[in-house]
Amino acid sequence: FRSDADRTALNDIVAETIAAFGMRIHAFCWMSNHLHFGLQAGALPLSLPMQRIAMRYARHLHRRMNVTGHLFERRYRAFLVDADSYLLTLVRCIHCNPVSAGIVKDPADYGWSSHRAYLGHERIPWLTTKFALGMLGGTFARALVQYRSFMAAPGNDDAELLAKGGGFNNALSRLRTLRSLLIARAGRLTRIGGRHVLRLAQNPATEALYTRVDHALAA
Repeated sequence: FRSDADRTALNDIVAETIAAFGMRIHAFCWMSNHLHFGLQAGALPLSLPMQRIAMRYARHLHRRMNVTGHLFERRYRAFLVDADSYLLTLVRCIHCNPVSAGIVKDPADYGWSSHRAYLGHERIPWLTTKFALGMLGGTFARALVQYRSFMAAPGNDDAELLAKGGGFNNALSRLRTLRSLLIARAGRLTRIGGRHVLRLAQNPATEALYTRVDHALAA
């Protein structure tokens, strides 16, 4: 980023992309030379919205600075997170990035993350906070107290825990997740001979993969 205007432009691009691809952003932090998302993807592959964000922001900066060439050093990195077990850890990890980098001492002092929205200090229309806060309390007031307490707790190992699997670091969890993704993304279940079979007339390879995963889970 060269200025706050660039970050504002990125906000607009992200908002448009979320609407176009049916995604949710549960947390974010725009650092000076990299980005952090807590993103819930829709039915389409994650690479499509990420490519759109990268291309549109690159065009914005090229026009503003009258330059050409690559803007991002490498492709984005992504890993799955089990929402029930690790979503709050992910949110804390993302919001604490400016503190870990020594930019601020309190994440609330950093203006380009979703932390202040979680505190109720600002409203970001394209940000989803209700899901994570709902895990902390039935009302906003109760959830806010718990959120402040959670953010204040030591989280030195958050990034390492997430990198090691985010709740999907065992074979059984990965198989269950893969089966759920196959059903959610591409098909419907039909019961045949006492078992559920994924019916995808247009994609027999996906049907075969689902059958193998389902058999592995039943073993």
